[in-house]
Amino acid sequence: MNGNKQELEVTMQRIDDTAEYMKKVNSDPDYKNVRSRCFNRHKDCTFWWAVGECTINADFMNMMCAPTCQTCDLLPEFGTE
Repeated sequence: MNGNKQELEVTMQRIDDTAEYMKKVNSDPDYKNVRSRCFNRHKDCTFWWAVGECTINADFMNMMCAPTCQTCDLLPEFGTE
């Protein structure tokens, strides 16, 4: 049970970190050209982050889960959705 509690705490911290990151994205002028595209495109982004996918599968994760991976700055500035 202790392992599950620790995993939950790490996951909850990442959710908090993502919320703080998005505050920065939404207020920092450096992100103005990617702001509208910086959102998690899948409900499992935090789970995937927890199992290392932001590193293992960076190309996919940077596009699908940019807030969770904190990589909105890597999104293309202009393009179609």
